[in-house]
Amino acid sequence: MSAPWDVPPLPRYGDDNSDSTYKMVGKALSEWEQLEYQLAHLFSVLTYRPSVISALREYGEGTIFSSRLQSLRRAAEAFFTKNCDQTAEAEFDRISLFAERLADRRNEIAHGIVRPLQWVQQMMLDYEHIQEMERQYALVPPLYTRKKLDEKHRPKYAYTATEIMSFMLAFHDLSKDALLLKLKISRSLRS
Repeated sequence: MSAPWDVPPLPRYGDDNSDSTYKMVGKALSEWEQLEYQLAHLFSVLTYRPSVISALREYGEGTIFSSRLQSLRRAAEAFFTKNCDQTAEAEFDRISLFAERLADRRNEIAHGIVRPLQWVQQMMLDYEHIQEMERQYALVPPLYTRKKLDEKHRPKYAYTATEIMSFMLAFHDLSKDALLLKLKISRSLRS
């Protein structure tokens, strides 16, 4: 079984219409923002300012996710040094690691471009079988993103609504886990 952040194999067929792909892109990005919202609230609890606007904004000061995650990890380290709870700390470590790994998929979704797979078929022999079919759509990296292309300038990923939905569900599940951890830590501080 693959991890939720793994890049899936290229799909054999794309979506029958671009609206399906675009819709799932929007849902996935909204679900990622919900995850970040829960991480901001977790940060507020770890800094002893549960749901205080200034704490939420402090989390958001990082201009990219990796810097926000570093702030969150520093807050967790300080918190768990004073409040030893190995179970909660292990859960935090798992959540932060999963978020870090899923961030690459989020970035691909946010910066990809929806295209008919037939348009990229000149670069990808894998799609010769759909040449004569109605257009098949997927999210692919734009050609200017060299690190998302292989040595022959072919996309390293192509996501249909199905693949994007699996990432969206992973974002959702992690968001729920962050919320549950925040609630557990909040309860422990009140007792």
